[in-house]
Amino acid sequence: MKTYLAAVLLGAAALSAVAIAQPGQTPPGAGSGSAQPAPAPAPVPAGQPPAGQQPPGQQPPGQQPSGQNPTGTMPGTGPGLGTPMPPSPTQAKPVNVAPVNLSPKELEALKDIEAEYERFLIAANQHDTRMRQIAKREFDSRTSDLTNRYADRIARTEADKLKRHGDTIALLEKFLKDHPKHEQFTPDKMFQLADLYLDEADEDVERRLVEQEKAGPPDPNKPPPPPIVADYSKATGL
Repeated sequence: MKTYLAAVLLGAAALSAVAIAQPGQTPPGAGSGSAQPAPAPAPVPAGQPPAGQQPPGQQPPGQQPSGQNPTGTMPGTGPGLGTPMPPSPTQAKPVNVAPVNLSPKELEALKDIEAEYERFLIAANQHDTRMRQIAKREFDSRTSDLTNRYADRIARTEADKLKRHGDTIALLEKFLKDHPKHEQFTPDKMFQLADLYLDEADEDVERRLVEQEKAGPPDPNKPPPPPIVADYSKATGL
């Protein structure tokens, strides 16, 4: 009987040892409520701040100390911005006002350049005058050709215009004579006739000016001719 009890006790001790050696099992004393001591912090070298703290005189990343402008431009002014810092004075560079002293060889070269420049100006002016004369002669030649080509046609057109103008005036005058009080057509025809009278007065002025130009300058020993003025009395008298 004693031998059997001893064997049972030995088997139970062996099973307990195997269960303790299995992974994932709670080590002895874990559930007893006694906490293990925390690891000691690593030693910090001399002159460096502890972890999580900024060194003295430095700002966190993304922030600039107040009163400084990182872009190098003048800070803006306005409510809440404070007094802007004055720009740093810049030292003006001295200006050399001493006269330039040229050697005799340099003076001779300068005179040659000035003479060459004067010759260039004279040649440029002569070329400009020559080109203007050529352009004017070509313009006059083409204008004369066009005038000779269309002179007869223009004369016939002007004569036909004057004839039609006079015929229209005669018809309107006859209508107003036959119907002086027509409520619908008389005002309209009076307006048309007055417009034609104005055109007739302007054409008369142009004709007298052409005749005056053909006659040439007036004789200085004679009194000057009366000024040419358009007569609009027929249009305003309707």
